Amino acid sequence: MSMKRNQLCFLLPMVGLILSLAACGPASTPTPTATPYPTYTPYPTYTPVPSPTPLPTPTAVPRPSFSEQPDEATFREYFSEIGLGLLPPGNALPGGLEQNVSIFAPGDQFCQYGTIIKEVQPSLAYFDTEAKEVVSQGTFPRALTPGGFAGCSSLELPAGKYELKVYVGDVLVAVLPFEVR
Repeated sequence: MSMKRNQLCFLLPMVGLILSLAACGPASTPTPTATPYPTYTPYPTYTPVPSPTPLPTPTAVPRPSFSEQPDEATFREYFSEIGLGLLPPGNALPGGLEQNVSIFAPGDQFCQYGTIIKEVQPSLAYFDTEAKEVVSQGTFPRALTPGGFAGCSSLELPAGKYELKVYVGDVLVAVLPFEVR
């Protein structure tokens, strides 16, 4: 019974509103007049015509040439970004970190930063691209949890071109090229 009463309480004001709006309308119905617009005529169907000049074939965007190619699917499982940075003297993390740096000097505060999606304990290998050998390697001291991270250490590599290789287990997930001058 209360459901019907609630429905009536809702419907009665709605009917009153509709009737009052109808009563406020024009007293007489206007007579339709001819419009100056022509009646609708469907357009003929469109048939594409081949272009007399061939369109250029899309080319693949060249990818950087690394000593190894990282596994992008595994990268996306654990990271949304990872990069190299520099912490200038007198600055502190996180605000003082200069991101996307690829040229360093011996003794610079060499930083890795990024965003973790899934807990991971990555390992790193510093690869000398001219000598074609790993010159240093190690594993983060603890697992990194989801969120942002940054870590820096003094760069103790001689002048040369290098790649910082990031691994999850034994899977290469990122290659970050840099130079020491």
